[in-house]
Amino acid sequence: MSSKNALLVVVSLLCLGGLGWLVYDQTRASTGPADLERAGPAAAGSAAERDAELSAGAAASDAGAVPAALRAQAAPEVDASAKKPAATERSGTKVIGRVVDESGRPLPGADVQVSNAMNGEFFNRLRENGTAPRRVTTDSAGRFEWIGAKPGSNTVSVRADGYAPLEKDAQIPIDAVHDVGELRVALGAVLSGRVVDDAGRGVAGAKLHLVESDFDLAFPTPDALGGGPLATCEADGSFRVSSFACGPWKIRVHSEDHPDRLFEGNADRPGFEVSGLRFELAPGTTIEGVALGVPADQSGKVKVRAQSIDEQRAGFGFGLGLRSREAEVGPDGRFRIRGLGVDQRWQLQLRSATAGPSGGFDFFRQRARSASLRASSGDRGVQLRWQQDSGIALQVVDAKTRAPLEAFEVTAGQGWRMEPLRAADGKTQKLFPDGRVRVGDLYPNAENGGAKIEIRAPGYADWKREDIALLAEADVNLGVIELEPTPTLVVTVLDAATQAPVADARVSLRPARKGGEDGEMRMSISIGGTGDDVDIDDGSETRRARTDEKGIATLSSFPGQTCTLRVESEGRAPFAQEDL
Repeated sequence: MSSKNALLVVVSLLCLGGLGWLVYDQTRASTGPADLERAGPAAAGSAAERDAELSAGAAASDAGAVPAALRAQAAPEVDASAKKPAATERSGTKVIGRVVDESGRPLPGADVQVSNAMNGEFFNRLRENGTAPRRVTTDSAGRFEWIGAKPGSNTVSVRADGYAPLEKDAQIPIDAVHDVGELRVALGAVLSGRVVDDAGRGVAGAKLHLVESDFDLAFPTPDALGGGPLATCEADGSFRVSSFACGPWKIRVHSEDHPDRLFEGNADRPGFEVSGLRFELAPGTTIEGVALGVPADQSGKVKVRAQSIDEQRAGFGFGLGLRSREAEVGPDGRFRIRGLGVDQRWQLQLRSATAGPSGGFDFFRQRARSASLRASSGDRGVQLRWQQDSGIALQVVDAKTRAPLEAFEVTAGQGWRMEPLRAADGKTQKLFPDGRVRVGDLYPNAENGGAKIEIRAPGYADWKREDIALLAEADVNLGVIELEPTPTLVVTVLDAATQAPVADARVSLRPARKGGEDGEMRMSISIGGTGDDVDIDDGSETRRARTDEKGIATLSSFPGQTCTLRVESEGRAPFAQEDL
């Protein structure tokens, strides 16, 4: 009998002097790639993813304190003879499996990656300039081990030379070892050739990126998309894509000194290599200039972004387009943007280049640091002037007593960016002396849009305001903000086996949707040194909190409404209770 940890979630509703307790618990008792035939040259047409388990289930008691007998009964029995997982295993599940070809023969040397939807690997790659994720390699029997997988929805990715890439969804539970079984990969194609300039010279370091849909969302740092490029060219411009699915393809080629270009073709014969491909890039030019007034403490943290005016693309308000380039600002303030197309117009702007958790450039924490300036390819002597931030100032008080409130959280931003206000240590700020708040790092320009601010305090109704018109390099004073008292929901998260509190668990409370009610999809990304919160909402109002060192989270409730309670924690399966 194996021992599996579960979670005991205790919920109390504090409302009008009454105390109601709810206790929730549930225990969860062919031809190899070396034999590839070679095909003749193919002409390429050009064109534009801890040690305790969160469990689900419910049992409700009548109003009153939770009896000790009930708490003891809620905790699962633990088999003392069961082997405790090793420390490395308790930090995440070990995933094992076997990669084979279509005939069942093992494939040694295949690359395998396990990614978890809750980890936000995509957003991490955006912030870290597309740093390739960790991979493991299969042994001579085609077997692999991945230690440290996160429970929940995962994707197992397989790449093997001469075979089509494989992506398999896997629901991974809390377990010392989880076997995903055989992963059968189909024979694929190989693409090889050269990337050259208009004079036929090889373009070293050029990168090939697969375009998988008609909507070619291009970022200033293309490696941010997916797990990196299909291939990077050698010194002579040669490349080889060894794991590729058969069928029509579109590949975008990116070079620092040439404009990006899209190529199309077809690899319709499994087991064949499409060789002799020639991807020719057009000549590139530059824009050169200087950034003025950059503070000394910002040296090395500023970039210039050039966004194409001639070819704007639909996007998400990021200011992204098919043709978008960035250049670092040197210690002397000078910059040089490379790889621009000839006779093109660009919109230039200074951007922050905040370091991410791993030290790389944090894409999502970019901010506009100057007004936009139009320039043309080949321009010299362009000047961009640093702009000091604007801010919002206010004081928060109790609407009934007028006493200042000090314990609350503030989320603010512009456009799609909404981030929690953080203290000097990088953690979310939760204490504001005398209730006074100052939100900075805001910039009044058309791209950033008007400012938005939300205030959430346990025991009070949420307060928010949108479309705040900012003042250039000055603060907007919103005065005194009054919060109305409201009932409170207290959630205690415990390890059901040990009764130890679970700290830093994510707790959310959302009202049930009304039948037939439509809602917009909204993506909220919170980024900071303490980790990432990536939440996908349907437009409904949701209250969120994290448990403290005692495992307690306090949220303002929704009086009279039926709600869904969710509890999540890194390395644990999620807990959900509906109809609360």
